[in-house]
Amino acid sequence: MSSSSLPPDAKMARDALRRRIDAELEQIGPINVSSWMMGLSSKPAPAPVRHQDQWATSVEIEARLGRLLWKESAKLKEGQCFHVLTSTSQLVAVLKPETGATYLKEQVLITEMRGWQLQRRPAAAFSSPPGYRRTTMTAALWRFALFDLEGNKVLPGRYREAPLVLRQLPAVERDLVPVRQVKLMQMISRKAYTFTELLALTQLSDEQLSRDLAALYLARSLRALGPPQAASA
Repeated sequence: MSSSSLPPDAKMARDALRRRIDAELEQIGPINVSSWMMGLSSKPAPAPVRHQDQWATSVEIEARLGRLLWKESAKLKEGQCFHVLTSTSQLVAVLKPETGATYLKEQVLITEMRGWQLQRRPAAAFSSPPGYRRTTMTAALWRFALFDLEGNKVLPGRYREAPLVLRQLPAVERDLVPVRQVKLMQMISRKAYTFTELLALTQLSDEQLSRDLAALYLARSLRALGPPQAASA
């Protein structure tokens, strides 16, 4: 399947995603921020040899999984292990919600990126099939927030109004964190800022800031503070 055979809307969406990925990669470099950053592996996984218009990229696959996890978050509380199947019942991921451990298929055809669904399985069904790489549910949610078309819809309305602070560092590898997000985390770890204040201070677009904060929110690293107590009369 070539890019020219994709529907126009799908091709536009994929081109936009590739531009976003390229922009993210340009920002990633040596980051001397904390022991958290320095202690995590930054060695990229070897990319499989494939035709770029036939296979989805690793970012696309992980973001697609993250979208499913976001939409089916309530269901994930009901089991110890889940298989993720395509619309044609092909296995693409194995999940263990209790720990967040995930095995994700290395190569997925563009035509297999639709209709993903969860299938509850017994705990013993959590194992890595051949050709799958290890990742985490948090990493998939992080990729979803930053790169998926629906990622800019994630941040709850309250987080666009209330002062925001960093709750904890996200449990994702350093490679997934662009420099601008490191700077954002530094800011809100020292002082609470509202979304509007962060827009002015960071000079990011509304959509980009929304995605960056959504990634922290899905990683349980962001806290919205409540309104200050009214002074007693």
